[in-house]
Amino acid sequence: LMRYSFIYEPVKFALKTGYKLKILLFILEDSKMLVYKHIYAHFLWENYKIYISKKILDSKTEPIPQKYIDLLKKNVEFFKVFEDMVYIIDDKTDQDEILDTCQKCYDKCGEEYHYIGIVDNYANIDEGNYKTKYEAVSTFSRKRVRRHLCKKLGFSFLAIIQNDMDSEKFAARNNTGNISAIEPTLGSFGDIKI
Repeated sequence: LMRYSFIYEPVKFALKTGYKLKILLFILEDSKMLVYKHIYAHFLWENYKIYISKKILDSKTEPIPQKYIDLLKKNVEFFKVFEDMVYIIDDKTDQDEILDTCQKCYDKCGEEYHYIGIVDNYANIDEGNYKTKYEAVSTFSRKRVRRHLCKKLGFSFLAIIQNDMDSEKFAARNNTGNISAIEPTLGSFGDIKI
């Protein structure tokens, strides 16, 4: 959902309209390679209606079919433009590093761009000099993101949190009292509820 709504669709819009866009995706959990595998799979589906599973992309059981590799190579120019628009950052986990990276991108590219900053997963921000993870995330959200990146620089900023489905049992009961659906509660939203 995050990649579709805040990466694929904005990039597609920017390519169609010439809209100046920079997306900084700070991945604090997944590897850069995994993110690119998802991007490649989405590209093949979006442009050629070819479904390719992560298992095939990982090439653990069989090689990736050459026709998929050829299609990706054929579109190398798209991926060059994509990489100029979307920065996938996997080595910055401290809030000061994230803020500094956003500021440097803004300083280099200028105010004519629309910037989208994404941190995935917020619970993995390093505590740094703060006493608790809560304090680190609270300070980052309120002072760094809201005051500096959003209000001063005009960034749109997205914080990804994950629903901890294993820690609690969720159930919605229908009129007969039978369990019929999964319904998350505030208590299920991972480690950092702020």
